[in-house]
Amino acid sequence: MNCGTEVCACGLVRVPAYVRGTVLHEDSSPVARAQVHAYSAPGQGCSSLDEDFGFIPTLSDGSYNIGLASGATQENVCIFLFGRPPQGASGVGDSDTVLVVLDFHQDGSLDSAQVNLVLRNQ
Repeated sequence: MNCGTEVCACGLVRVPAYVRGTVLHEDSSPVARAQVHAYSAPGQGCSSLDEDFGFIPTLSDGSYNIGLASGATQENVCIFLFGRPPQGASGVGDSDTVLVVLDFHQDGSLDSAQVNLVLRNQ
């Protein structure tokens, strides 16, 4: 069913994908309570959802899992991610920003990526 107007009985279609990984120190030890930021912006060879997915904290083992959603099917979407140290951490800075390209499918299939982020010593 397609909605042709702004006001209709159709629910918003959410087309999901996700990114998971671990935030690490340069010595490869996991970082608990780090903040992972994900956003979509244009990049070379991929398009943008023009969406800021916000920050999510890592778990005690440094892992994270970010669910992403689009309102439409779209392929070759740029998703940028970077990690920030936990609040109050000293001697550690943000990770490099990493680009992943995901597809958002309406058929229920989930595209995903594994991205480990390394916080840099300052």
